Amino acid sequence: MRSHYSLENLKRAVRNPHLFVREGHRLLSLPVHYLYGRYLDRTLPESENVMERDWDTLIILDACRHDYFTAHNELPGELTSTISSGEKSWEFMQQNFVGGEYHDTIYITANPFANRLEDGTFYHVDYLADEWNEEIGTIFPEDVRKAAVDANRQHPDKRLIVHFMQPHRPYLGEQANELRRRVDLKGYRNEGDGVQIWGAAKQKEVTVDEVRRAYGESLDIVLAEVEGLIDDLDGKTVVTADHGEMLGESEVTVRCRLESMLNHSTLTSSRV
Repeated sequence: MRSHYSLENLKRAVRNPHLFVREGHRLLSLPVHYLYGRYLDRTLPESENVMERDWDTLIILDACRHDYFTAHNELPGELTSTISSGEKSWEFMQQNFVGGEYHDTIYITANPFANRLEDGTFYHVDYLADEWNEEIGTIFPEDVRKAAVDANRQHPDKRLIVHFMQPHRPYLGEQANELRRRVDLKGYRNEGDGVQIWGAAKQKEVTVDEVRRAYGESLDIVLAEVEGLIDDLDGKTVVTADHGEMLGESEVTVRCRLESMLNHSTLTSSRV
């Protein structure tokens, strides 16, 4: 529940006095969020450990919402919903991976939190750090797909986890490129969280609808790579998410919408 402020935060607030009001509302709502979060922790259905599910390849779309996946998905398979083990990537990894030994599995990941996993958790972890794009601040989905195809060819007897960074920000696609042309998003960096398009949205330099369109386009881009990957794989493939995304919904309602945020699509597709 702690908040950390930098000198840059203060300067930005002085230039935009409405930020003081918004932050005041956020701080006042923190106890409500915390208590309601504790209530949901006790009442939400227990999540399943993804490592105990039946799959040959597990594809993770970072921050993919259930409703957006349902609207944008054209992949074949049976669509169901599941409860995520965490609100953030590292929470998801802690609940599903930490403390286990999965030497029958290779983890190909664009998510930097995977660096926290202990050696020996998986047979091998390919962090794809060499594929990092400094200009945008992400790893492109086509690089993740290529690494997964290579791993499958080299180790056909191993299960695969393929963790794409999209549709998590920074977004890809024409709408995202337009927003980057309009606003210097690198001025909205938060420690450990990359380029923050929501910093621009909060100051009304871009609209929430524009950000949501960028999210949707980013999802379409990664889904095209997922489709190509599935075509190269045999066995059962499951597509899921590590956590959701509020997409600009009011901070006052964040905890009240937590159930929706954690309710993810899981798509199961089999090829023999």
